[in-house]
Amino acid sequence: MKKSEIFKSRTPHPTLLTGDEVAKILKVSKSFAYLLMKKGEIPVVRIGRSVRVNLEALNTFIENKTF
Repeated sequence: MKKSEIFKSRTPHPTLLTGDEVAKILKVSKSFAYLLMKKGEIPVVRIGRSVRVNLEALNTFIENKTF
């Protein structure tokens, strides 16, 4: 299988957000966004030392917190 065929066969990558981007979307401080991630209220993806949030997971968090 050629390299170009491998890339074509993969599913699209999920959108991953930084803590700063999460804070801006939620309109909270960056430290509060990281606190929500640390407490596990917003699920995270760890890539080495970096922490990212899947956009779909953030949308689910928002939907569950909305009255």
